[in-house]
Amino acid sequence: MNFPKIFVYGSLRKGFHNYQRYLAGKVKKIEPGYVQGTLYFLKNKGYPALCYGHNQIIGEILTLNLPLTKILPDLDKLEGFISKNHPLNEYNREERLVFNMETHQTESLLVYVFNESNPNCDLKSMIPIHDGDFSKFINEKSFTA
Repeated sequence: MNFPKIFVYGSLRKGFHNYQRYLAGKVKKIEPGYVQGTLYFLKNKGYPALCYGHNQIIGEILTLNLPLTKILPDLDKLEGFISKNHPLNEYNREERLVFNMETHQTESLLVYVFNESNPNCDLKSMIPIHDGDFSKFINEKSFTA
């Protein structure tokens, strides 16, 4: 049986509250990986935003033990995903190339990418996470609230 995979880079990573809330008990395997982009901290919301760019954004490849249809509705709600190409999506659900740091293979996986064109988006509250690692950024508290 093929188990579905997704890539997460923020509060859905293991050890964060949204992993506990939405994914605990639903993950078969966790592998380190990265995707290309630019990562920001949304100061007014307290979570990260993956945008287009060319930096390595560190995260986790989660192999799920349930079908995506059982998991995506809750994740879509969390990520503010209404439907494909909807202008008011907070995040768009996209297939992106993700490099698996354990297998050294590139995989096409679902990733939630911040919708910078959403008219409700507050670009002024975005703080760059220069090293592309949200977990390290939060743990070092390298931002001012």
